[in-house]
Amino acid sequence: MTNNVAGSAAEIAVDLAGLRREIAHLTETMRGMVEHQARAAGIRVSDAVGTPGARFRMQLGTPKKTSKLRAPNSGAASSGIR
Repeated sequence: MTNNVAGSAAEIAVDLAGLRREIAHLTETMRGMVEHQARAAGIRVSDAVGTPGARFRMQLGTPKKTSKLRAPNSGAASSGIR
């Protein structure tokens, strides 16, 4: 009977190790899927917000701002104090 218990314990240990590997693989797969979905949702939100803004600017006839204007090398402007 001792041999059966020892053999069963070894089989359980092997099964648990395999289960741990499968859970780790599933976790990595899920992480990748969630990351992909978050990226896709961010792009959709950016597109949804950006499109009406662009249409509004076109109706007003104002160009899209591409960069912030900076004051010529003055200490107050570069430090953010106006």
